[in-house]
Parts: sequence; structure tokens; C-alpha cells
Amino acid sequence: MRFVRTAVYGFVGTAAIVVGAVLGGPSFETHLPGAWFFGMPGGLFGSLGADDTLPPLASLALVFGGLILLTRVWLGLLRHLSHHPGVPVKRIVLVVIVWALPLLLSPPLFSRDVYTYAAQGEMMSHHINPYSYGPNVLGATPFNTLADSFWSGAESPYGPTFLGVDGAVDQASGHVFLVDMMLLRLLEVAGIALCQQVVGQLGEHRVGVVRERVLGAVPAPVVEPPGHPRPR
Repeated sequence: MRFVRTAVYGFVGTAAIVVGAVLGGPSFETHLPGAWFFGMPGGLFGSLGADDTLPPLASLALVFGGLILLTRVWLGLLRHLSHHPGVPVKRIVLVVIVWALPLLLSPPLFSRDVYTYAAQGEMMSHHINPYSYGPNVLGATPFNTLADSFWSGAESPYGPTFLGVDGAVDQASGHVFLVDMMLLRLLEVAGIALCQQVVGQLGEHRVGVVRERVLGAVPAPVVEPPGHPRPR
């Protein structure tokens, strides 16, 4: 029952972050036409967020209230694990998955960097060297127009392994922008799962220590990678 309550409270926290961010408009998400499946101008359900530079009070309350709730639940889980070291790791992973579910469906939050990654993948799939050109070479396509203007004319700072995978993901998407965005998100989730698996194998004789170290970084991976994919 303890873990069910923890999972539900964490889910409420991340759901509040997502709802508040969507309602907050450009303060928390891109809020440009075609930037996501819903909640954006011209998308499903129309524009759900405010168009003002400053988000409404309800949006701020939901975003920061959700962050506070998620952090409190995480700290409570850490305290529980410190007193009950025999808890199966699979049960903890299930709790974290429940926490992350709302963010898997949300638009990219707090940054437009992921749109730049999509643009660099589109460049790679067309054999355009991202170390020589910025996304603006793609012209008037969503891959360029939605990318952060700071990076639009900048060469990629990322290594060839990530860029190669990025290009393969773009090809798998059929060069469809939103499909590419979803595949990048799934790629990030797969990377997190792989890291968790490797950490678990390295610490199979020190399960309690490894669990606390992994959970020590939970709020950042839960909130950032699904909602804001970033190459590692």
C-alpha cells in the first residue's frame, strides 16, 4: 500500500507539472504551430495555453506545486528505503515509471533544444554535415522553424555517435517531424532504462546502496528526459 500511495502521489505531481506547463504557454513550452500533437496553435484541441509572456497564476501553481509534491514524495521514498533495505528494485522501477507517464505524452517542456536535435537528425539523413552547417540550412521546414534560434545557425556540439543515431531515427520517422520527436523521446527512455540495468548489474551485491544512489537523482531524470530529451 505504501508504494501504491507513493506512485499515485508522484503521478499527480508530474501530471500537475504537465497541465500547468501546457496552460502556461510560451513560458514553459514552445507554443508554436505544429510543435506538438495537442495544445498548440493549429493542433488537436487548439491552443490550450496562454499567449501572454507571463503565465497565469494557476499555471505557476500547478507547475511549482507539482515539483514540490514530486520532490516530497521522492524524499519520503528515500527515507522508507533507508529503513527497509530489502525492497525489490523492480517495485521501485515500477513506481518511477508511473511517475513518468504524464511526461511521456507532454510536449517538450522548459526548452526548445530537442527541436534542434530533430533538425540535426534531418540534416544527417540528407548527408548535410552538422559540423559545418546549422539547422537553418534546412529552410522553411518545421525542423528549422521550431529549432531554438540560438542554435539555428550554429554547428552541432555533439559527437558522431549521437548524430549517427539521430539521423537513423529521422530516417525511421519517414522525415515526419512529430514522429521524429516521439522516436527521440523513446530513444531517451531506452537510454535511461539501459543505464538503470547496467547500474543494477554493477551493484548486484550492494543493492541498497545502488538503489539509493539511483533514486538520489530521480526528480531530474523523471522531469527532464521524457519532457526534455537530451543527449548523454
